[in-house]
Amino acid sequence: MKSPTKPKPNGKPAMNSTQNEQSGYAGDTASAFFETLTKQGIQKAYKNYAAEDIRVLREGKMPFVGKTAWLGELKKDKSKVTIKKRTSFFGAADFAYTTNAYSAVKPDKTTENGNFVQVWKLKNGKWQIAFDIFLPSNQ
Repeated sequence: MKSPTKPKPNGKPAMNSTQNEQSGYAGDTASAFFETLTKQGIQKAYKNYAAEDIRVLREGKMPFVGKTAWLGELKKDKSKVTIKKRTSFFGAADFAYTTNAYSAVKPDKTTENGNFVQVWKLKNGKWQIAFDIFLPSNQ
């Protein structure tokens, strides 16, 4: 039986398994996703970090199942999405989630504000987005 992990001085949980040592901390991967989203765009971010079997929910649309379906939808949506600076992130050995507020500027220059939740899962030694919900609050 594994002993519980204690936080390291940097606030991240200590690693206690080979799998976690190889995969790193889920929060670091989520931060890299948000940095990619900001600097390279939403398509590149999801291409790099979405699981092949991702489930995506968006207001007024049928659920998207699978990375290919979601990336196809993103090609049509030219919105510029930004995430607020502070993000709540909670995780365990192979499961984590993050929640925060977002802002999306649409091609017609209207702005959508709302909240999101992303569920991250450790799959094949890599943290990937398994479930993704964005819900507008200004409707």
